[in-house]
Amino acid sequence: DPAQNKTANRTLELGETEWENYTLHFKATRTAGNKGFIFYFGKADDQNHLYWELGGWQNQDSIVASIINGRNSVLTHAMFTVETDVEYDLKLEVVGRQIRTFINGELVNETEDKLPVIEPLYYTASVEDLTGDIILKTVNVQENSVSAEVLLESLAKEALTIEVYEMSGHPLEDENNFENKQQVSPKQTSFKTEGSSFSY
Repeated sequence: DPAQNKTANRTLELGETEWENYTLHFKATRTAGNKGFIFYFGKADDQNHLYWELGGWQNQDSIVASIINGRNSVLTHAMFTVETDVEYDLKLEVVGRQIRTFINGELVNETEDKLPVIEPLYYTASVEDLTGDIILKTVNVQENSVSAEVLLESLAKEALTIEVYEMSGHPLEDENNFENKQQVSPKQTSFKTEGSSFSY
């Protein structure tokens, strides 16, 4: 932050490259301010890139982070403090999706920028101790419906009453407001099973 550091941000751009494997080796010195350096790489646009931040978060760490569609995700974190008027020998090494950072010849960060994998379903299950109710939460992030076979193994062949609270059919931009308080709300249904497994 230039106002906080009382200095202007100094930026050097290498421009566009088609590199998949590369090593950037450079020296950097902080002359003023209370943080360190940020090095952007793998940049598709302002909303999609990677960066190495050295001396971030109260000048206490070294992180490699990924920004996808404007959302930040820290891939790896290490402790490091940048001192004023000290020259640092820095190296950023990228091999495919493997990323390593070095300070004064020592490995500081090592990570992989994995491609996101969308699973057909995300789910979790728990038991309410007071009532014995089994709570199964399932999220389908795809646009198409998915059929799932649910098997509650520990219940043997016991018949079940299933209460369903389903949120579906809402565009991502839908939200409740004072005029329409129930625009986004679950629909409740129920059904019975003959045993401890069922399809939904």
